[in-house]
Amino acid sequence: MGVELYVNDESIESPSFSKKFRDEIIYEWYFKFDEFLTKEEQKVITPNLYGEIVLGKKRETTFLEKAKLPIILHKAMKGKITVEEINKFRDKIVYRSEKVTDRERDPKKMKKTFQKIEDYLIENRSKFPLIHEVYETKELENRVYSVLINEVKCDIEGDLFYYDDYHKVRTKIHLKSYNEDFGKIDFYIDIEPQIKIDGRVYFTKSITKAEQFHEQFQDCYDFLDAVIKSKKRVLWEYN
Repeated sequence: MGVELYVNDESIESPSFSKKFRDEIIYEWYFKFDEFLTKEEQKVITPNLYGEIVLGKKRETTFLEKAKLPIILHKAMKGKITVEEINKFRDKIVYRSEKVTDRERDPKKMKKTFQKIEDYLIENRSKFPLIHEVYETKELENRVYSVLINEVKCDIEGDLFYYDDYHKVRTKIHLKSYNEDFGKIDFYIDIEPQIKIDGRVYFTKSITKAEQFHEQFQDCYDFLDAVIKSKKRVLWEYN
């Protein structure tokens, strides 16, 4: 499921978000929003389901409804229940709206919240994951994504943000073989400006998460500035 930031009349070109941006920034992979965002800002940064917004609860769910929910979700995944049936169940519990005026958000608040997230990445760059790239030349040309070790192809994994113990491997790359050679190659190398893999010399470049996502944040700011200038509001939804 992706995310989309857009204006209802599509008069302003929307920014595109990579899967990494969605997974790491919107889904709070290695930080939690409640560490630095207010409750209101957390609402601002959380997308709606496409085409609707939950305005509030009508009541708490009953024990029986809680028991039914996993069954309903399972049926939905199997395509054995319609959207209308799901919404009928939800409408007993929450107030929903499909009105654009209810779903739209203030672009100034959106920009301020995105800026706070980027600032937080910058301020904590020394503890958040790093991204390591490997190249063939000292001039950092011809990036290398995989190498042969003892005639076995293995991937060079230098963005280990998804590892549970990423802080322990923050300054390492992981060399790992897959498919029919799964497990044959599986070890780490400490990152230095110059490294050696299977007797061959390679060169590295390391960047922070703030640097990795700076362009996507900037695309977002440029879009929101255009929205603010046009005096429009924005929609922020899963798609």
